[in-house]
Amino acid sequence: MNCLSLLILFIGFELRQAQILDHCKIVVASNTDAGDSQQVSAAVPLPGCIYGEIEWNHPQGTLLFTNSLPGQNYELCLESDWATALSGVTELTNGLHVPLPVPTTGRPTCTLANQGRASLLLYAPRKVNGQSVYMSSINYLVLDASMVHGSLTPHP
Repeated sequence: MNCLSLLILFIGFELRQAQILDHCKIVVASNTDAGDSQQVSAAVPLPGCIYGEIEWNHPQGTLLFTNSLPGQNYELCLESDWATALSGVTELTNGLHVPLPVPTTGRPTCTLANQGRASLLLYAPRKVNGQSVYMSSINYLVLDASMVHGSLTPHP
């Protein structure tokens, strides 16, 4: 195989990977008129999406992020991205709200699914000098619990 063929094969692979990741990207926006009392929702778009980005435009209030894979044991994780701006993260399980650490570079935050369902409540960043943040971006991962030796981020 010559160099040109390898280059074309590589470019095709990279484009396919970008298409897969783009398919798993979530874009959500808060209503800028509703203020901090609002809640917006987002879910992992497809069962095959195990990694993606959440782009939260004009973040205000909270973002309820969920995933449902009936009958499967997994962890739903958040990892810091280039523009992650959150003031808090809470795990929602059986009606309980358990505060979790906000993910930082190299330190993801995870929750173990309960009966195939995982829910995380993300809190918008605090205003800076009275101004809201324009966007917050965070990565998500869906990890098979049988492949994970303990949670990536211990719960308090």
